[in-house]
Amino acid sequence: MSKKALTLLCILSSFYRLVCYYLSELATPRMNPILRRIARLFAVLGPLLAAGLFGAVGAAALFALLARGVISGATRAVDESVVRWFLGVSNPVLDALAMVGAVLGSSVALWVALAGGTIVFWRMRQLASLVVLWASLVGGYLLNPTLKAFFGRPRPSLRGDDLELLGWTFAFPTSPSFPSGHAVTSVVVFGTLAYLTLRLEGTRAARRWTLFGALTLVGFVGFTRVYLGVHYPSDVLAGFLAGFVWIAASAVTVEAAGRLRRAGRRPR
Repeated sequence: MSKKALTLLCILSSFYRLVCYYLSELATPRMNPILRRIARLFAVLGPLLAAGLFGAVGAAALFALLARGVISGATRAVDESVVRWFLGVSNPVLDALAMVGAVLGSSVALWVALAGGTIVFWRMRQLASLVVLWASLVGGYLLNPTLKAFFGRPRPSLRGDDLELLGWTFAFPTSPSFPSGHAVTSVVVFGTLAYLTLRLEGTRAARRWTLFGALTLVGFVGFTRVYLGVHYPSDVLAGFLAGFVWIAASAVTVEAAGRLRRAGRRPR
């Protein structure tokens, strides 16, 4: 482990221990039972899962701020400028890549990942990984239309009625724009698979390549949505945040439940 990674881990661990100490020792008598349970939960989670929980809360806060900016119109000028710029640089190579990105971020990719992951983890007897997979992917699939219906943001109108790609004509999407469903799906699919792979993979090089591959695919899908003019950049960013919140919450919930169950079985 590099010195920077070791330093970051030490800082994270120290902060986590400090939080546990204050929760368990410095609470008022009336609040002690509740705060001690919270402290026990943090102790069971460990610093990394606790960091994931804080990360989910932070991402949810950023999503709320971004949604507020979209509703108020604060992001409109930047959104339209970026979409207009991408429409001016279109070419056959990027068109072909955009079609690939459309498939990678579609519901088809989600169901393929769910089916393939279910078979693999069932054969490996990784039941916890199987639960995380189903909670993340199925929940993410249901989360996307719910958020779209709630915000109801219209799609960008700069491109026109149809998409012309490599001689093919595709109907312009009519569903609400915020957040990007492809962005949510890409984070849920590739983020969940990367997390579950990191749980099982032992070598540092494999973990780095797994993380790099997931981030690359997610970024690629987001880029293609803005390039096609079917989403604003703020839609894509919101989709990334919403997807991360969901997989982090799913992973932390399943992992915490498993650890609490094991901790309850230990002799005291």
